[in-house]
Amino acid sequence: MSNKLLGKSIKIVLTGGHAGATAMSVIEELKNRKRNYLFYWIGAKYAIEGGKSLTYEYQTFPKVGVNFISIISGRLQTRFTRYTIPSLIKIPFSFFHAFFILIKIKPQIIVSFGGFASFPVMIIGKLLGIPVIIHEQTMVAGRANRLASPFVNKIALAHQESQRFFPSSKSVIIGNPISKKILAIKKNQAGGRRINILVTGGSRGSKIINKTIEKILPKLLRKYRIIHQTGFMDMKRFATKKKNLPKELAKNYFIYPFVSAEKWPEIFNSADIIISRAGANIVSEIIYAKKTSILIPLPFSYLDEQTVNAKYAQELGLAKILEEENLNPMILENLIKYQVLHKDEILKKETVSFDRGADKRMVDLIESFL
Repeated sequence: MSNKLLGKSIKIVLTGGHAGATAMSVIEELKNRKRNYLFYWIGAKYAIEGGKSLTYEYQTFPKVGVNFISIISGRLQTRFTRYTIPSLIKIPFSFFHAFFILIKIKPQIIVSFGGFASFPVMIIGKLLGIPVIIHEQTMVAGRANRLASPFVNKIALAHQESQRFFPSSKSVIIGNPISKKILAIKKNQAGGRRINILVTGGSRGSKIINKTIEKILPKLLRKYRIIHQTGFMDMKRFATKKKNLPKELAKNYFIYPFVSAEKWPEIFNSADIIISRAGANIVSEIIYAKKTSILIPLPFSYLDEQTVNAKYAQELGLAKILEEENLNPMILENLIKYQVLHKDEILKKETVSFDRGADKRMVDLIESFL
C-alpha cells in the first residue's frame, strides 16, 4: 500500500446488486485490517423495477458504517412489462449519474459485485482512471460483469468454471467470500429434536415459493419447525395466517420479512433443511456448511446461472433440484420427506469448499491496487 495513503482516509466504492452478502464479508475483512477505510455503496434502492421492496444493501449497509448512495439505473429485463421501456430510457442517464457520484467521492478504488447498477459505475470509473476490480460469484458470468470485463483491471472468480467467460490475463480464482459467522458454524450441528426447515426466496422473498408453502403449511407444522423468510410483500398475509393457526402449530412457525446480516448466521445455522432459490451466495453457504437443501432455481436468470449453481450442489449430494415449472405442493412435500429421511446420510458426504479464506484473498487483491 502506498505510504501517501496511510495517513488519510482511503475511499473504497463498492457497487452491485443481489450480492450484498458477498460484499458484507469483504467489508468485514477490510475492517479487520484496521486501516482508515471509508466505504461507499453505489446501488439500487429498490429490488424490482417499479416495486417497493428495498434492496438488501439499502437496508443493511448503513447499519455497518457503509454510506449508501442510490443511483439512477435502468436494466435489461428478461420479460416485457410496463416498466421495460422506462427502465431502458434510464440507462444513458445512469452513466451521467455515476460520473457525478464518482467525481464527488473521488475514490481510490472501485470494487464491483455485478448487477445492473454496477455497470455504469465500472465504465465511468475506468474512464476516470480509477482502478476497478470485479468479483464474479456465479459458476457462469453475470451480464454486467461480462460486458464490463474489457474495461476493468482485475476479475476475481469464485469458480474455475467461470474462467471461459473472461480474459484469462485479468482473472484470478479466489473463491466466494463468506461471512465469518457462517465460517464459524460447526458443520452438521444444526437443529434440535424437531427438524428445522428454513424457507427463503432471497432477501425479497419469492411469491411462487410462498404460495406453494402456504398450501401445505399446516401439514408441515405438525411435523417440522418452519422458519420462513417471506419478503415484505407477503409478510402481512403470512402474519395473519400464523395468527389463525392453532396454537400448537403456530408455536412451530417463525416468520421474517427480511433477515439482517447479523441475524442470518444464527437462522442459517439452526436449519436442518433449506428450501431456497439457488443464488450463488446461499449455494456457497450450503456447500460450506454441508446443509441438506431443496433448490428452486430462478428460471429467468442470465445464462441460467441459478440452475448451474444448483447442479453443483446436487452433484455434491447436498441438494435436490426442483424446477419452478414442476413446483407444486405435493412434489415439494415429497421432496421434503425424502431429504428428511436421508438427512444423516447426506451430511456424511465428503465435500470440499474453496471459500474459506476467500475474503482475505479478495482484500489482498484490493489492497494490491492501493
